Amino acid sequence: NLDTVSLRYFNVYGERMNLEGAYCLVLGIFAKQMLEGKPLTINNDGEQRRDFTYVGDVVNANILAATRLEPFNGDVFNIGNGKNYSVNEIADMLGGEKQYGNKVIEPFETLADNSKADLILNWKPTGDNMKPIKKKPAKRLSNPKISKLLQLKWRIEERRDKYGRTNNYNRDRQLVLKWINNC
Repeated sequence: NLDTVSLRYFNVYGERMNLEGAYCLVLGIFAKQMLEGKPLTINNDGEQRRDFTYVGDVVNANILAATRLEPFNGDVFNIGNGKNYSVNEIADMLGGEKQYGNKVIEPFETLADNSKADLILNWKPTGDNMKPIKKKPAKRLSNPKISKLLQLKWRIEERRDKYGRTNNYNRDRQLVLKWINNC
């Protein structure tokens, strides 16, 4: 039998995120528009809400899932910040002129319930992940060399298996971070 687990990500953003294409987030679209000196285009009235998740938190969730010793049996976990922002709030954080455009059909709200990930994986987001965006948004969202600027504090904790043995959680985390920073 093959044990499986699914991690459901909510609007992942951070270093090296796409600034164009079909799967570009509103943050990437806004960053590109700001870099080009264009107004921030907002669909509908901008009150639709999205839960944004920093890529470092997603990496942490993947490490916890990959290093877990107990079987998952096909479990699904929401990996999100557990707090959402309206598109208007995001545009206000970034600053600049807003331009309301197309009326489109889209979900009104996304909001992750992380309680299962907390209970089983001992995973929580690292906090208000929008703080770095509020400072110098466009360049920080688009520059691939900003990992040190946006990297949030990781919870350092010693992980033990059900027999009380220490596993390689911290070593594995450092290897993954090193790999990400070298990409």
